[in-house]
Amino acid sequence: MHASAPAPASPPLARLAPWAWPLLPLACHLGFSWIGFNPTDDGWMQAVARRMADGEFPHRDFIFVRPALSAVLQIPLVWLGGDYTIWLSRLWGWLTIGGIAWLWSGLAQPGRAAWSVRYPLYAAAFFLTAHVFPVMAWHSLDGLLLGTAAVWLAARGTPGGLRAAFVCAGLAALCRQNFALFGPLLLLAIPDPRKWRAMFWAALPPLAYLGATLAAGCLPDFLRQVTSPGGAFRSVAWQNYLDAPGFLPAIAAGALAAALIHRVGSRHAATAGALALGVPVLAAGLAAHRLTQGPGPFHAAAYGLFGLALGLTLAVAAIRRGLTADRLPLVAGLALAWVTAISIGWNSPALAAGLLLVVIWRASHLSASPPAAAAAPGGRRAALAALVMLAVVSLAFRHARQLYPYRDAAAAELTFEAGPVFPGAAGLRTNVRTFAVLQDLRRQLDQFEAEGTPYALLTDCAAVWIRSPQRNPLPCEWPQITELGYDQHSVDRMTGAIRQLPPNSRILVQRVLISELSYTLAPLGTGWSYYAVQNWVRAHGQRVGQTVYFEIYAPPAAP
Repeated sequence: MHASAPAPASPPLARLAPWAWPLLPLACHLGFSWIGFNPTDDGWMQAVARRMADGEFPHRDFIFVRPALSAVLQIPLVWLGGDYTIWLSRLWGWLTIGGIAWLWSGLAQPGRAAWSVRYPLYAAAFFLTAHVFPVMAWHSLDGLLLGTAAVWLAARGTPGGLRAAFVCAGLAALCRQNFALFGPLLLLAIPDPRKWRAMFWAALPPLAYLGATLAAGCLPDFLRQVTSPGGAFRSVAWQNYLDAPGFLPAIAAGALAAALIHRVGSRHAATAGALALGVPVLAAGLAAHRLTQGPGPFHAAAYGLFGLALGLTLAVAAIRRGLTADRLPLVAGLALAWVTAISIGWNSPALAAGLLLVVIWRASHLSASPPAAAAAPGGRRAALAALVMLAVVSLAFRHARQLYPYRDAAAAELTFEAGPVFPGAAGLRTNVRTFAVLQDLRRQLDQFEAEGTPYALLTDCAAVWIRSPQRNPLPCEWPQITELGYDQHSVDRMTGAIRQLPPNSRILVQRVLISELSYTLAPLGTGWSYYAVQNWVRAHGQRVGQTVYFEIYAPPAAP
């Protein structure tokens, strides 16, 4: 008997390769997270988490128009983050985007991808997902990551993977209610006759959440709050696609490209492979060009990416005569991109641009004939195409991040440290107008706290409450109409809470639009329904003072 030769050990770099994906999010965090303070969204999720850390229950003790899983996940950061809470929240965001892009890069082709292809594809998808989005801990990113994990698990094709996939889909629905649509759509994307039983697992997390709200005595409040923005569904779910100029032409372009690749592939496989690589390269180049022009043009380009991916997928389904397992990422990716874009605040497939690039990459190669050879592109040509995509997207990303910080001025104009005037914002830099408003706010709050005066805030700056020694006495951190769900009952709940403030309380109301500080000091108008609560206080409260940027009111008397 002869002893078999030991298997050769993998090189250390090869063993480390699957774990190297966090390096890119960490590099972006160190390179870009200092840029800008976003006074509206930054810290809002942690302010909600602060309430729960203090023992309050969402929907019952405060208004929250979505399930609260994402805020629950932020409680440890509130406990441990200190003055760097918002900066660390941005690290959370970068890592979440990294996880999304890494899993989708693995779904780009069947089998194990060559690292020379997967890493550039991952990085390109990462940069397109981040684009100029305000990277931070955010419910949409959490839902997108859980939905991505669901697709990745379902693609494994095992019974256990299928159950875990639908649990992830159910958890995504607890980040934002729009993700509740993803579970049924994922079900339709799986070509398995036994799949219907898996929906039981998708229902478990929402049922547990409903049970918690029932036990807390706030199930009616929860149902009212999460359904209150429902009137906007038509416009945000499909009308905006039909209104986007490039959407329908992109569908046609995708279908024609797939048909051309398939026709050429039956005679010239090498030429078809080159065409299949050219489609995602061209799509990435166009998206990168639009990204350099700013958020608006990139949002418009995202509809084109969605349309191109949809056209390719429809053509692949026709060419291959139906849905099979190798098309699951295409259908599930489109479903996840559509669900993610159902949003009042970020109503565009832009946040799913990275996964759409992966869908385009894979669908282009599935269009070829024979599919087995083209579906798993490898070698120098595929690596070169992936590198070209990475080069153009990364250059556009760096340019856009420097020039278009969300709700702040260009990076060159950010000459003020936010941390000294805003607890929790250490490590961030902002512009002169935002700094002046934050400094004025900090000065007045310090005076209230020194005098022992209880206070309430009606501003667009929810992050104040993360590190405040006082708890928020009002049932909403961000008192404007979208966070109140366009619901008069919630507005009345806010005004009722204001009437119940102690007589010696003071209410601080913004005089300027904090959301517009990146480019102007615009006064808060009295007739804008978006700020219904602030204008109610102006009409019913007694003004007892003012600062440079805020008005101070005593609580209105009970009627």
